[in-house]
Amino acid sequence: MNDIFLGVSESRNKNLAACFYRLKLIESYGTGIQRVKKSYKGYGVNPEFNVSEHAFVVTLPKTSFNRKVETNEEKALKIIKMQGMVARKDLEKALGLSKSSITLILNILIDEGEITPKGNARNTIYHYKRR
Repeated sequence: MNDIFLGVSESRNKNLAACFYRLKLIESYGTGIQRVKKSYKGYGVNPEFNVSEHAFVVTLPKTSFNRKVETNEEKALKIIKMQGMVARKDLEKALGLSKSSITLILNILIDEGEITPKGNARNTIYHYKRR
């Protein structure tokens, strides 16, 4: 179970997995569990994983009855999307968070490929990456 949550993947049918990969039906091997867990973040319910010697069962609870709590990253990204670009100081004011909290959020959004920084030090402006 620990290996599965770490992203270790062992395909039962390697030819079928390779075919799905080439058809872009899967992005890469071993990323599905992390993506499922991440998609439930903020809903107050979590998927249930049960593993036995011969079976792997995932139970996905409904989220429609649970209001998703918007994370600070999502709030910041929404502001950046609406404005197209923003300075760190503006996000501090808009979200009421400290410089270090906003810096952490901006670094997460940069790492996830959502925004790009332009400029240096205090003159840095963060731009939304349109897809």
